[in-house]
Amino acid sequence: MIKIHPTALVYPNVKIEDNVEIGPYCIIDAPPEHTKYYDKVNMGVIIGKGTIITGNVTIDSGIYLPTIIESNCFIMKGVHIGHDGHIGANSIISAHTVMAGHCKIGNYTNIGINCTLHQFSLVGGGSMVGMGSVITKKSLIEPFAKVVGSPAHEIGTNHYRLNTLLNWDIQVINEQYKSAENSGMFYNTKQGKTN
Repeated sequence: MIKIHPTALVYPNVKIEDNVEIGPYCIIDAPPEHTKYYDKVNMGVIIGKGTIITGNVTIDSGIYLPTIIESNCFIMKGVHIGHDGHIGANSIISAHTVMAGHCKIGNYTNIGINCTLHQFSLVGGGSMVGMGSVITKKSLIEPFAKVVGSPAHEIGTNHYRLNTLLNWDIQVINEQYKSAENSGMFYNTKQGKTN
C-alpha cells in the first residue's frame, strides 16, 4: 500500500514501489535546479519499497539518470535531495539536510541533522555523519566512517554498523563504494576526478 498525503505534490514521472509513505507538503520530481536544464529534462524519481518520506521534503528529478531513493530509507522533515542523487537502501537522512546534485549515499548510512553535501559528493555506506557536518568537495567519506565538522573529517569507525550487518552486506557496501570511486565522477574521492 502506498500512502501519499493530500498536500504532497508528486509529479507524473515518479515510480513508487510498495509500502512507501509520502508525508505532508513534500514535492517529488520537481524540475532539476540546474540553470542549463531547469524545466527542460525530467528523468524522474524512483522511490524504493518501504521508504518513509515524512514531510516538507523536496526531491528533484534527474537530469542524466533518475534520482533514486532505495528501499527502507527514512527521510526526515525539510530534507532536500538534488537532481541525480542516489540514496542507498536502509539509510536515514535527518531533518534539514541539503544534498546538492549528483550526491551518492551508500547503504545503511546515517546523515545527521542539518548536514550539507556539496554536489558530486560520495559518502560510503555504513557511515555516520554528525549533525551540522559539511561534506565539501575535498572530503573523503569512506565506508563505515564516523565524520563530523566543517569540513567533515573522520573521527573513527562506525563499529555499531559493522557489528550489526552480515558479511554479505559489508561486502556489497565496499564494492559499491569502490565502483563509484573508480567511476571518477565524484569530487571527494582520492583521485579527485570529476565528470
